[in-house]
Amino acid sequence: MAQIDTESPEESGVEDISEYESVLIGAAMDLVGAMAAVFGGDFVDPLGALLPKITKYYSPARSSTDRGAAMGSLGEIIVGMKQAITPLTGEVSRGRGSTAPAQWLTPFFLNQLLTTLSRALQDEEAAVRSNAAFASGCLIEYTQTDLSEHFPALLNAIRPMFTPAAADEREEISNARDNACGCLSRMILRKQDAVPLEQALPILLSSMPLKRDFAEWTPVLQCFMTLLQANHGAAMTHVDAILQLFAHVLADADEPLDAKTRGQLVGFVSSLNAQAPEKIQAAGLQPYLV
Repeated sequence: MAQIDTESPEESGVEDISEYESVLIGAAMDLVGAMAAVFGGDFVDPLGALLPKITKYYSPARSSTDRGAAMGSLGEIIVGMKQAITPLTGEVSRGRGSTAPAQWLTPFFLNQLLTTLSRALQDEEAAVRSNAAFASGCLIEYTQTDLSEHFPALLNAIRPMFTPAAADEREEISNARDNACGCLSRMILRKQDAVPLEQALPILLSSMPLKRDFAEWTPVLQCFMTLLQANHGAAMTHVDAILQLFAHVLADADEPLDAKTRGQLVGFVSSLNAQAPEKIQAAGLQPYLV
């Protein structure tokens, strides 16, 4: 329970009480995210009851802290449940290879989720937009439902986050851009034909390298590797810039990759060396070959 000092209203003030309330709300939302990770698919029904309670904290009447906590909680829930989030967004398997909508999974729940994320992506606070971009990207990554019909609206919503980096920009702005990069990369990985790559890839590359949220290197690098491996024309146009980005990431200790992603990148670069050694050499990637 949150502990509040027994002071008079004049001494404690409404703002202090409001701050305690926000801390309590944030802690409760963190707990929901942890429960989603533990229970996975078994959390579907409880989440059906909890989702309206979480999304209600995204409203103009709530503080930016509460709005950010609501979006952060959605992201944690999606990451925790992974593919088990599918019943929130479409059809769920009901045995014998058939599919049927989950009982409470009417369009209301998907619409509520998407409407809340859409509003949050245009929030006045960069920290809220950042959390919303992360949650949107993770939803696309993990749900087995095809959400590509929503890609155009999502692309329009995250486009303003790709502002050129400024030397004195706030951390929240950098973080929002990084999460927008992760979101765009997840969209491409999920269904590249639903993304206008000729326009999207230059925007993505112009936002490199990531500045704050280095965990987003995983979808970003996987996106570039997947496109190059497929010899996609839009990616091959920028192959030199992409390889230089690979070299930057592998060389920069301040932008650490998780071991799995680093191993995948080193393996990919080594494989590419057999096909185009001159490009690998030009990008300075030879020290990383295995």
